[in-house]
Amino acid sequence: MMGNRTEEVREYRRAAAFGLTNWDLFLNLGLAELENGDLDAATDNLRQAVLLGEDHPESHFNLALVYERRGRLADAEREMLASLRLNPTQPDARNSLAVIYAEERKSVRAAMVLRELVHEAPDYEPARKNLALLGSRVEVARGETAAVTLPPAAAVKATEEQRNARSPASEIQPRPAQSSRE
Repeated sequence: MMGNRTEEVREYRRAAAFGLTNWDLFLNLGLAELENGDLDAATDNLRQAVLLGEDHPESHFNLALVYERRGRLADAEREMLASLRLNPTQPDARNSLAVIYAEERKSVRAAMVLRELVHEAPDYEPARKNLALLGSRVEVARGETAAVTLPPAAAVKATEEQRNARSPASEIQPRPAQSSRE
């Protein structure tokens, strides 16, 4: 269903009230609630999707995104890792895991994930951008080797403002939620 999310939520809730209880229903209801901005309802429905379909990576992926939005980074990391155990090559999940690591101030881990992703999928632009941001904001600030992720000229141009940046995660953006509606 496309269009009015309130009507979409109503239809999904009606299906649940009639006893339909498959993971896909709760995944889509959770995504609709997320788009409506109701993080509590999105969390509840996506948890239910995970419980009913624990072997579906998109349920874990989207629950991780909700946890990340709520600042529950340890929970977000756990769910993103669960998604990756089920689908290890999913670039959106790998990129999002790196974003979570960056927000947790695990910059070395974030950089490792992004470097591996860029190596395996060089055309995946979100990872390339996030790696450049992470490299310029974190590695240069900590005196680590930025030449691996940035061209030498860019590494040399790191300013004092970049060195004192609060958090690289504020600029790093995960991919949008995945839906089974496509």
